[in-house]
Order: sequence, then C-alpha cells, then structure tokens
Amino acid sequence: MERVSGDIGHVERQSERISQAYDETGNAHQNETYRPKVIMMFPRGGALKEGEQFKMQCMHRSKYRLAFWYKGGKIIQTTRKDISGIANFETGGSYQCEVKFWKHSVISNPLSVATIAYDTTITLEITPQHALIGDSIVLEYLNPSLEGIDHTFEWYQNNTFLRQTHDNQISIENAKHSDGGSYHCKFKTTYRTCISKDVYITVTDLCSPPLLKVDPEVEIFVGQQLNLICSAGQLQTLYPLLYSFFNNEQRLNLPAEQNYYLRELAVLGDSGNYQCEITTPRSTQKKLSNVVSVLVKLIPVSKPDLGLQPRSEIVQGEAVTLTCSVSTGSFPIKYVFFHNLTNEIHWEFSNHSRISYEMANVSKRAEGNYSCIVSNQASENALYSESIPLAVIVPVGGAVLNSNMNKTEISMGDPLVMQCQLKEGTFPQFFWYLGHQQLENISEHHNFSTDGSQLNIHSFQIRYKGRYFCVAMNRGPDEEIFNTTSNYIDITVSAQSHTAAITTSVIPLLLIIALLACLSYERRKANQAIERINELFANIRISFVQSDTTGNIHQYCGEKTSASNFEYAVVRKCRNTNSRKFQPTYSTVNEPPAAEGNSSGTARGKQDNKKDEGDYCITYATLNHRNNENTVQENENEEGGVYANLPRHS
Repeated sequence: MERVSGDIGHVERQSERISQAYDETGNAHQNETYRPKVIMMFPRGGALKEGEQFKMQCMHRSKYRLAFWYKGGKIIQTTRKDISGIANFETGGSYQCEVKFWKHSVISNPLSVATIAYDTTITLEITPQHALIGDSIVLEYLNPSLEGIDHTFEWYQNNTFLRQTHDNQISIENAKHSDGGSYHCKFKTTYRTCISKDVYITVTDLCSPPLLKVDPEVEIFVGQQLNLICSAGQLQTLYPLLYSFFNNEQRLNLPAEQNYYLRELAVLGDSGNYQCEITTPRSTQKKLSNVVSVLVKLIPVSKPDLGLQPRSEIVQGEAVTLTCSVSTGSFPIKYVFFHNLTNEIHWEFSNHSRISYEMANVSKRAEGNYSCIVSNQASENALYSESIPLAVIVPVGGAVLNSNMNKTEISMGDPLVMQCQLKEGTFPQFFWYLGHQQLENISEHHNFSTDGSQLNIHSFQIRYKGRYFCVAMNRGPDEEIFNTTSNYIDITVSAQSHTAAITTSVIPLLLIIALLACLSYERRKANQAIERINELFANIRISFVQSDTTGNIHQYCGEKTSASNFEYAVVRKCRNTNSRKFQPTYSTVNEPPAAEGNSSGTARGKQDNKKDEGDYCITYATLNHRNNENTVQENENEEGGVYANLPRHS
C-alpha cells in the first residue's frame, strides 16, 4: 500500500480527531447513516490467507474527494476509494476509512481483518505417531517464542474441533483404536491464525492373543527335548515382538525376538505351569498367553546294542573297543560289560546313550562271546544285548621239526615219520619241503596227517634222501599272512642199502645196452667195406692234376679252375647213371692263382698260408680204372694207382 506523505503534524491532528469521535464502546458520536463503510471487496465471505491478493473499498453515499485509511487508529494510506495488496503476516488488523468533504470529514466504523497462515516451518509433533493400544500419545505445537503474545491453541482431529488450550501440547492417555486419524492445530492471535499441517496417528494392537504350545504335546520324558513355542499374529510392522517365557511365574529368559524356548535335556524339575509374554522395545504394553501344564516323566531304558571295533577277528596284541548303546532311556544309565555272560569286566553310570570300553593288548584268553546290560531308575529289569563273538588270531611261530628216529640214517624200505610242531599259532597250514622242492600230498609212497603237521613215508626210497624242513602259515584280518620255518633234518641212506639199490637199478640198464649192441653189430658189418674205402682215399694227397683228356671232370666252381693248383682229394662214392653202380670219385680243393712275387710252393705249403675259405672251390671227378692190366701192375705202386685219370706230380 502507498504510504501517506506530507505534513506529519496534519496526520497527528487527524488521528486525535478520530480518537475523539469514539466513546469507550467504540461507537461514533456521528450519525451512523452518514458514516462511510469499509467493505472487503475480495476475497468475499472467506478468510484472508497470507499470500493471496486482497482489496478493501471505502463506501459512502456522497461523492468525496479523498479517503484516509487507518489501521489500529493510525493512518496508513490516502487514496480515493480503496486499498489492495498481497496479504502477509502484517496484513491483519482493524481497518477504518475517513472521507473528506469541503468543510468536514466522516470516519467509518472499524473492520477487523484476520489473516490465516499455513506456515511450513510450524509443525505439529506427535509422540509416538504410530502408537499401540494402551500407549500415551503427546501432541506438541512447535513454533518461535510465544512470549508477550496473546494467543490460544485449537486442536482438531479429522477436522473436528477437540479442545482449546493456552498450552502448546496435549496428551492422549491409554490410546484406543478411535484415537487414530489426522490431527492439526490452529495457533490464533487477535488478527492472525497459524494452522499446522495435518499429521496422522495410527493406533494398533501389539499382536493377536498369544498361544503357547509344548512339543511334544503328549508326554515328555527325562532326557528328551522340551520345546515351548509362543505363536501370535503381528498386527504392526514397526516394532519387533519380544518373547519371554515363565514357569510357575518365574522368568526363564530375557525378552528376545525368538518365539521359542528350548530345553535340550528335560529333567524332573522342568515340570510346572508355563506361560509366554509378548512386549515391544518401545512400549510397556504386554500380551500374556494361555497357561500350559507340563509333566516330565522318566523313560525306561531300551534294549542295548553292542558293537565291536575294529572287527570281530583281531590279531593277538591288538586293541579292541566294545560299544554299548541305547536308543532311549532317562539318565543316568548303568552299563555293564560281560565276557562269556558271567565274567563282568567293566561297569559305569553315564548320562550318555552310548559308552565305549577299550581292551588293549588282547591275548588269546580274551577270545569268546561279549555282551552288555543296561538299566535306569524307570526300568524294572536290566536288559541284555545280543552276544558278539570275538576271535583272536595268534600268528604262527616257533616251528620245530622232529623225526621218529634218533638218527638221520635210514635203511631202504623203512617207514619214516616226521612231526612239525609249533610253539603258537591258530589255524595253521603246513607245507613240507625236500630240499627246495615242495612235497605234494598226492603220492602212493607218502601222505600227510589231517591237519598237515605230520609227514608219513611208508617205505623209504632213495629219492626221499635229502634235507627236510616244514613251513607253517596262517592268515590274519585283511589277508595278512604269517609264517614260520622249522629247523632242517638231513636224512641219508645206509651204505649197504645204497649199494643194493644201485645194483638193482644198473642191471636193467646193462641188459638194454647189450640188446642195442647186438642190433647194431650187423649194421656195422654191412657198412665196413665202404668205410675202409673212404678211409683209404681220405689219406691220399694230391699235389697237382694234369689236364683230363677224357672230359669226365665235373667242376662246381663259379670259374675255371687251374689243373695245377689242386690241394687234396677226397674220395667218395658216386652213382653211375648208366650201369646204376657206384663209382669212386675224388674232389680237389682249388686255390686262386698266386700273387705276383710269390713262389709256388707245395700243396702243404699252400695249406699253411691259411687262405680264407671264400678263396677256394671244390672240384669233383669220377675215377676211371686203367684198361691194360700190365699198365696197372706197372703203375700200381705209383702215385695215382690203378686209376687212369687220377692226377700225378709232373
């Protein structure tokens, strides 16, 4: 709005005159019909909200020249008819207008104008905004300092007036579902009203009624698991539910989010009346469940089971563990271990359903049947397990070989019995050796006893002479093999028996040799003549051979052989193809020609040169008799004899 300018003294005089025109009740002394009237042109019929445009007009039935506007008795503007502007926190107040005539002026009655502010800085705080049934809710109006200001607070729920206070907060005790909704507050002064934003309050129940259950539901025995479960439907999600459990009104746990309470091993003292309680971290509201009665009973022990580790067959010196177990039974349980049903070897009380007993360095005496018995306070009679056999294998050892004779010499045909004895060993097998040869049980001259520990020779023969020993063997678990070897016994045959045995065995051999000699005698006579001829011509030495005019020489060399280089002649028979009779033949060993610078020596000299076999070839020829008898007699003593084509020395 435009401010009045000009003489300040004039403004002060006008203000005094206006003040004098009112009495104590605020009524003008002037004629009411003659007074001007201040009218709010817009907004019409509604509240003036800060931030909106407004317009006020000074109405009078006569024409006037000027209008003076007053707020709270103080002039604020001089205009013709109206004032306008944008409402703010200073707009509210009491407005009047004065009209000026030529000689006098008339002032209107005051018009009170109040503004409404929706200030975002002014908030309504609610604690808690999300409440549970039974909670206390506090609503507080937050604003700048209120000192020295006449004011009131108006509280509304769902736009319905609740109450008016001079204090900036109210409380709702023991909240109910009906207390939920939207809330706001109006902060009012004479000419200004501040309205807070709407804030919503929710009021819900903590949860549905809790239900307590016990697992197992039928019976609970000592040593069993006791589980209490508290179930409830959560009706709000802002606060977690906290569960507490009570037995005979005694708290069992601190509030926690888990809805169960577990006893791993129930005892008789766990009997009682149980109840659960549900709360939240930010509320004092509590929900109690139903009451459940629990009775804990003793459990009779079940029939035991006996186990044996590592196996039911062990080697002497190993350890074995007996384990006795039950499936059910209240603690403590008494366990007793027995050997062969009558020999009690161990007992103990235990709070476990399984115990073990170890036997170290087991000997052969531990072999037998094992069992265990169990009992507890709820059992009328002790219960027995099934028996388990334990076999102890003793490795073979200390093998000793004995004979039924005091001496090691035996006569042919005498019986011989040898015994293989062991110092220890279970279920042994025996193996007999003569020298390094194993004796088999399949023989008509010897056999073994049923267990194999004894060797029986019914009639001693020369082949049974030698060194004897036995080997014993047995098997352990996992196919483990144990063995032991005995001492040696050397068995010899007496000299007289040995000579007789040799004679008896040699005579048949001599007869066979004589028979073979007779059969070969005739055959040797037939071949004797031929052998003599071969021996004769094998000793003939040939120095050289003249050329053969008859053309009967057969050469088997790859090349032509010189007639003057024959070494030896070998005489043999050759079949004559015409007369189908045998003719004597000879062969020569041919040397290659001598190297240059070497003298041609004799045939023996050439032999001493030791030429390679690849340098020689053999020539075969038929020997022809001389036709003239005189010539034969003359030359009988010469080299070549009676043969016409036998080479001679020149």
